[in-house]
Amino acid sequence: MDISNKVIFITGGTGGIGWALAKSLCTKRAKKIYVTYLNDGDINIESIMETTIIEPLKLDVTKKEQVKNIALKCADADIVINNAGVEYATSFTDADTLEAAELEMKVNYHGTHYVSYYFLPYLKQKPEALLINILSIGGFVLVNKLGTYCASKAATHFLTKGFRQDCKNSNVTVMGVYPGYVDTNMTTNLNVEKVTPDSISESIIIGIENDSEIVFPDMMSNNLKDTVFWDNAIFETLTS
Repeated sequence: MDISNKVIFITGGTGGIGWALAKSLCTKRAKKIYVTYLNDGDINIESIMETTIIEPLKLDVTKKEQVKNIALKCADADIVINNAGVEYATSFTDADTLEAAELEMKVNYHGTHYVSYYFLPYLKQKPEALLINILSIGGFVLVNKLGTYCASKAATHFLTKGFRQDCKNSNVTVMGVYPGYVDTNMTTNLNVEKVTPDSISESIIIGIENDSEIVFPDMMSNNLKDTVFWDNAIFETLTS
């Protein structure tokens, strides 16, 4: 897809991968970029709107009515990027595992489902459109100390595959992006090697321009995809 003159909507767009994407897409001559934020202190809204094509919008992706209304407001979007996410670094037996699992599923799975569902009718009205879900290698490999997060990303992995199946005869391409550890606020407490949000953004943009449906945007995820069974094709065989 040619990004120039496209309108783009990014959830969780004020930090990490989302903000890196917003900045990079500006250089690709996008027409407009909506970025959503949750808390008023996340960004300096006035300075952004004065100097860029970026338009910040407040959104809690776990609230269905908010998502429905913002989809109507941003119905001109050609590309929708589900980037909003949370991660509480809990295993399935930690003391706070139940609360963590519920919140991660609300944001990472339900939030992505809400946004995808409410934007899809508008995307189908475009000559070409793209739905992008920022997933994780944790969607197909269990990292036990991140167990509840992995469960939410596994659910969203299947959500992405389901939307791709449902959109296969339409103008909407559905892309899944599977990064490894990225140096963002979510991974501050993880003592592991990480890649930068800018490098992930670059790989995603290459994927957009190449009409890719699957993007493994870093060395860790690229290596892992060749050593584990990640595509779950048997389930598509059973349900197609």
